[in-house]
Amino acid sequence: MTATDSSKRRKELQEERSGGRATSATEELLQAALGASADRKEEALRVLRGDAQVTGYYVASPRYEPYLTLRETAKRLGISTFSLWRWQIPGHDLGGRRRFRLSEVISYLESDAFHARIATLRALRKTKVTARRSPAVKSVQAEQPEPRSTEVPPNP
Repeated sequence: MTATDSSKRRKELQEERSGGRATSATEELLQAALGASADRKEEALRVLRGDAQVTGYYVASPRYEPYLTLRETAKRLGISTFSLWRWQIPGHDLGGRRRFRLSEVISYLESDAFHARIATLRALRKTKVTARRSPAVKSVQAEQPEPRSTEVPPNP
């Protein structure tokens, strides 16, 4: 049975219980609350009060957000770990390990500080690329003497 089939069946049952008349949102809410477990009632109250948000199949509390590794953060955002490292995303040092909160990372990625960092990185990359391609730089590199050998001469 798919989700749409189950929602259709639930509506049919509600219509049967109400005698064929359409139910209001308040009546549906009360019916769902009466049939729910204590845990589900607590979750629903937290959502209604604004203390939590429904994300997928579970309720995420804004008061508790797990700390993620760089790899976990990258996987959730669909970005490479190297990019996140290069962008210097904000994080926390917990037990000598770097951990990140997804909400903090997302807010940083939307901030002006991040856009300034990206502009700086792009400018650096462009100067490196033009330096590699510029013939003047190549001629200067060719004129520089070779580095001295660090080998120690044998004792006579």
